[in-house]
Amino acid sequence: MNEKSIRSTNLRRMMERTSVTRAQLTELYGSRVAEAHYYGNRGIGKKARMKYIMIFKELGLAVDDSDFFHPRVLKIPLIAYVTAGIPFQWTDGGGGHEMESGLEVLDIPPGMQFKEIETVYAVRVRGGSMFPPFKDGATLFIKTKNHNEIKHQDYVIFKDREHNAWVKMVLFRNDKIILRSLNPEYEDIILTMADLALLERVFSANL
Repeated sequence: MNEKSIRSTNLRRMMERTSVTRAQLTELYGSRVAEAHYYGNRGIGKKARMKYIMIFKELGLAVDDSDFFHPRVLKIPLIAYVTAGIPFQWTDGGGGHEMESGLEVLDIPPGMQFKEIETVYAVRVRGGSMFPPFKDGATLFIKTKNHNEIKHQDYVIFKDREHNAWVKMVLFRNDKIILRSLNPEYEDIILTMADLALLERVFSANL
């Protein structure tokens, strides 16, 4: 696939993610040049890319210039089904989860940029034990290696040193980390940073 085709393909992906038709895109762009971009008959130069970035931003899709250059459609791996209080097994071996692998593969959630995909995985809630805030069937998206972004009362994936993992709410109190279950029947887990094997933030949820 040449560079012109890659940019055209990615333009069509952006349209799919915002449910924009070819006719609507032409109207938003203000020129039939958009049709040539759509079909790959004309290269999408930097000025045109900047215009499309503004168009999709107004439609609620966060993209940047790099999103026009990714050569293929990527999917996010769903690695586990989760229930409050019951751990799932962490199986990445410490090397991260391979894109387009897993129990299922999922489309990119709205607002995520293509360049972020390699650091994201997902888990899905089973049953009503996490309601609220997460109902049966909710999909949680987690970004790896983002512990510096975690704040008090965020939802996180917590992994112990035996490769068991849970979805928890995290609370910070002095030098202690409190991991609170989404089901009040389960007691808090109180740890220090030295006790953790992994702590990663849930940054998006498809409810």
